[in-house]
Amino acid sequence: MALIRKLLIAVIGIVLVGLGVIIYGLRTKNRAILDPFTRLQRDRLNAPQLRTAGEAGTTNGIIYHVGRTSGREFTTPITPFPKGDQFLIGLPYGPETQWMKNVLAAGGATLKYDGELIRVTDPRVVPTESLRDQLATMERVFQQVFGVNEYLVVTRVDA
Repeated sequence: MALIRKLLIAVIGIVLVGLGVIIYGLRTKNRAILDPFTRLQRDRLNAPQLRTAGEAGTTNGIIYHVGRTSGREFTTPITPFPKGDQFLIGLPYGPETQWMKNVLAAGGATLKYDGELIRVTDPRVVPTESLRDQLATMERVFQQVFGVNEYLVVTRVDA
């Protein structure tokens, strides 16, 4: 029993250290930490998220975007915060992500959010400070924990 307890404590410790390293990487935008984590997320973690993202009642969404050079359509799980006719999308990895560059280059994308497909346009990167009064408590917690310094703001086409 003591061995199982020690193993459980060790596993919990390893998980907490791993989470701490990831949060540190996000907050400092440390590429040595972020690059392997983003590859892991892209190659292994996104697929399970995409199964339910964008469905009615979920907080995560999907952004459909077209590659700047490949012309391929990509799907990326995101956490959009609706604000009137706009969506605020936190950029915890910073403004250099491929999906964000694709959306900027195309001038828009399609979101799947709360069971609805929504065409969005006018993408722009905005500093978090300029949005602080628009962020609800959970959004501010998200921003502070993960060091989100910028948001991508997009506008509904039909608005």
